Amino acid sequence: MILTTIVYPNSVKNLLCNDKMAELLILFLILLCLILIVSGIMYKCTDGTTNASDFSFNTCFKIGDETDDKPQEVKTAEVTTSPLLSDGFSMGNMVGSSSIDEDEEELDYASYMDYYNTSSDGVRSREERLEICAGIRDNLPGGCGADNTMVYGDKKYTDYIDIDVKNGIGQCAKICYDQDETIDSKPCNAFMMSPGQNADGSPCFPGGGTTCLHDDKTCRLYWSQSKWPDGSQEPNNKKVYRLKTPRAPIDHEGLIESQNQTGSKVTTFSGKSYGGLDTGLGLGQHNNTFGGWRSIIIPEDFCVHGFTGKDLQGTRIGSPFSGMVTSRDITYSSGSVATIKSVDIGSWEDGMCTFYTRIKTDADADEIDSATIDALQPGNGSCVRKKSGRPEGQAVLTELCDSINIACTDYTSDQCTESDDAKKCCTWE
Repeated sequence: MILTTIVYPNSVKNLLCNDKMAELLILFLILLCLILIVSGIMYKCTDGTTNASDFSFNTCFKIGDETDDKPQEVKTAEVTTSPLLSDGFSMGNMVGSSSIDEDEEELDYASYMDYYNTSSDGVRSREERLEICAGIRDNLPGGCGADNTMVYGDKKYTDYIDIDVKNGIGQCAKICYDQDETIDSKPCNAFMMSPGQNADGSPCFPGGGTTCLHDDKTCRLYWSQSKWPDGSQEPNNKKVYRLKTPRAPIDHEGLIESQNQTGSKVTTFSGKSYGGLDTGLGLGQHNNTFGGWRSIIIPEDFCVHGFTGKDLQGTRIGSPFSGMVTSRDITYSSGSVATIKSVDIGSWEDGMCTFYTRIKTDADADEIDSATIDALQPGNGSCVRKKSGRPEGQAVLTELCDSINIACTDYTSDQCTESDDAKKCCTWE
């Protein structure tokens, strides 16, 4: 007997589909269980936050509520009131040391840099020092009598201070901006990283070479934003950072003007921007004795005619009526740099500038053709020792004049510069 089985195609197809649906259903249930298990673990191990950053194995195995058994540590965050902190950078980016002091909150120092202009123009600082006798300086028994040699002591001015920092240039920017430090009671307006020093403790200057030692851990703060008149750069070409919105006093020039603008004399300077040797001059005519004046401060009660040559000769600087004005950089009417070598100083009376009456004539400065001021006004002035703008130069000049026995104060106007030796040592003012 032969058995014949007839299989219908549609029946087979239905059977196969049912099997696949069952497999998919089982897979779905398995996946759902895994998700629930993982979610439960995350909930348990994060203490209910489900935040991956809060995951802890200790929390996973914690049984019950332990808050009663162990006090919870309360974490507080310090809030800064500075408007300069930003979300754009962290302290480790661009500025600031990657090694942050453990006792300090991480600050975004980089944001402070936006409040400064950067250049290589050095900040002017006055280096004049007070003179003191060696006996007092060295605290010798008998004081100055033990050694009366005059030497240089402490600095006459405090134009900058050096402070230690841990987090680099960004921390300097913050200290200066927030006024955490002052310079001789003046606010900070500029800073740079310290230029460093040589092995002997002397400061490094341009071209310091391999002997210059610096670790960029010292910040130099300035109260002034003045530039050096000669445009010199800071030692080792250190970048200088000046506040875009400075605080008064802003610069040396402004400070010097405020100190002299109401004075009883006209103040002249051998250098631009009130640098170099300064000389106070009263009413009358005066010659320059060491190359010329390049800046001048004129109080409001005075009027001044300046001339490019001695004895009121050469080109006159300033208006014919009102004369010169206070100038950080004396210039011709064209704007080019000028140097004056003699001045005629008068006073304002009833809206007119009145000069001293001259023996020769009452004509104004343009009409003067005499060779000497003495011929115009005999006896006006005195023979005095020449001055140098540098302490070293003054010492050499003094030694020379003493060695040839030149005593300027004993000379008349005719004798003051009659010899070559006298010309080296003396001048008539």
